[in-house]
Amino acid sequence: MHCPALRVSLLLILLFALKGGAARASDWPMWRLDPARSAHTEQRLPESLHLQWVHRLPQLEPAFKNERLQFDVGYEPIVKDGILFYGSSQTDSVTALELKTGKQLWQFSTDGPVRFAPVAWKDSVYFGSDDGCLYAVSARTGELQWKFRAVPSRRLILGNRRLISVWPVRGGPVIENDTVYFAAGVWPFEGVFVYALDTATGTVKWVNDRLGFLYGQHPHAAEAFGGVTPQGYLVISDNELIVPCGTAFPARMNKQTGNLIEFELPKPGRTPGGWFTAAGKAARRGETEVTTPVLQFDRDVNSARHENGQNYGPDGKRGLRQQIHLTDRSIKYQTPIPGVEGTIHSLLVAADYLIAVTLEGSIYCLGPEKTTPVTYESPILKITAERSGKPQNFPLPAMFSDQLQAGGYVFMAGMPDASLLNTLLTHSQLHVIFLQNHSGMINSLRQ
Repeated sequence: MHCPALRVSLLLILLFALKGGAARASDWPMWRLDPARSAHTEQRLPESLHLQWVHRLPQLEPAFKNERLQFDVGYEPIVKDGILFYGSSQTDSVTALELKTGKQLWQFSTDGPVRFAPVAWKDSVYFGSDDGCLYAVSARTGELQWKFRAVPSRRLILGNRRLISVWPVRGGPVIENDTVYFAAGVWPFEGVFVYALDTATGTVKWVNDRLGFLYGQHPHAAEAFGGVTPQGYLVISDNELIVPCGTAFPARMNKQTGNLIEFELPKPGRTPGGWFTAAGKAARRGETEVTTPVLQFDRDVNSARHENGQNYGPDGKRGLRQQIHLTDRSIKYQTPIPGVEGTIHSLLVAADYLIAVTLEGSIYCLGPEKTTPVTYESPILKITAERSGKPQNFPLPAMFSDQLQAGGYVFMAGMPDASLLNTLLTHSQLHVIFLQNHSGMINSLRQ
């Protein structure tokens, strides 16, 4: 018997099932979810969440002491197709974990700290490094697909006690429509490079290398050359690419051509920190002192107006972010999460799982299943704990100067002497840098 009502009902059930399946399979493929960095997802979380696993990792040390520049103070995972990815400035690598179990699938090492969250796009993962390169690897296996050197030479410099490129990738990558955007270089006088690359091949769609030589007035009231200083995650807003510049004014660029739309050097006497507005009569010299407050913080200015006035910022308080938004609720960083110890640094939601990251260096996964949580501890933490319990009384060889007894840098090249290397590593005051062109030997030493 033909029944239109039954057919319509089955169609509605199928549509709801497909919609539900899409929601359960939703990802968090880049920092703060999307190219606009909105952290606003249509996903829903189960009412009851249980700790599934935790990875205890070394605490990260940011590149800058200024809190407004600490884009790399903690781990920033992303999730796609049931795999969690995170970068590390401690181990110079990107690691992939199975989301459900926390088991490590692969780890890819670069030649410098990885300070920004990777970006997952289609079947690949993209990330930049302080070595001046952008990498594309297979999301499933971690196999290198292509590597793009974004800088004009292999010049190296000491930065944050590490040997890095003169032009580190400090403009965090963002992807839209098969194009990955990122920036390299932080010193305008050395050159700054903003790129748009094809995600499949790594070929250049456009590059703007003229942003480090802009003439204008500086904060000390003198005119000179200066420029864009990429420091933070790039953002896409409509047809514009926004390049954050730390505490300075961000640069706005045309994402199709790479042409600069707007950028201003800091003004004389400028004090970074936010927007302020006068709320009373202006006080003039010789007049009676005003007793009521005349200066107040304009919280509305820091609201995301395009998100119906919802405040995504720090609300005038110390800190970088305070919440993420789901379809049915918001999750605030300040709200305690059962099973999570430490200060919440980052939150994300993917496929019915809540990922919480702490400043202390742990990544927690909470899900709907009741299970016995599994704890994974980084080998670096184990080695550090073992060495902290042993007396460090190994004398340095005679070839080293007395000054190194108080600390310093040791550069090694060629074939490593295992005994010498182990002795040097027992001295925590030394920074040991090993230079080697043989990738197999480097990987062996890392392990």
